[in-house]
Amino acid sequence: MPNITVTIPDELYRHARIWAAYNNTSVSAMFRFFLEDTVGSSGLHADVPDHCSAPRNTPPPPFFP
Repeated sequence: MPNITVTIPDELYRHARIWAAYNNTSVSAMFRFFLEDTVGSSGLHADVPDHCSAPRNTPPPPFFP
């Protein structure tokens, strides 16, 4: 399984870790869920254009209570 490095502001990472701990999960699991929800767990959805910039039909779910 490949690793991905993402650069985010310290404060965002802190809030993500707090949210993850509160919800008994990890930041990695949150990111994996986001990617699977966005592009699907079995590859890109059929409606994604060839250049891979999928339109956002719905806003992402809130990550912070």
